[in-house]
Formats: sequence, structure tokens, C-alpha cells
Amino acid sequence: MFHWTPRRIKGHFVVCFLAFLVQRELEFRMRKKGIHTSTQEIQRAIN
Repeated sequence: MFHWTPRRIKGHFVVCFLAFLVQRELEFRMRKKGIHTSTQEIQRAIN
């Protein structure tokens, strides 16, 4: 994905960072409940 303006670059970064935080939170909550499945495996199962 290519963004040229500073506003769009920042927006893209924020979206990517939020996705990263959601993924880490999912991993944390799953491990807390004793589920040791990677988020990549969950993504494959959902798709």
C-alpha cells in the first residue's frame, strides 16, 4: 500500500498499530485461559 501525504502515512501507521495491539491482546487473553494457539492459526480458521 502506498501513501504519499503525511496525513495518510500517519493514518496507515495508526491502523497497523491498532491491528497489532488487538492481536497481542487476543494472544494475552487466550494464554490467560490456557489456550496456546497462535493468532495466525486462528486467522486461518476464521477465513
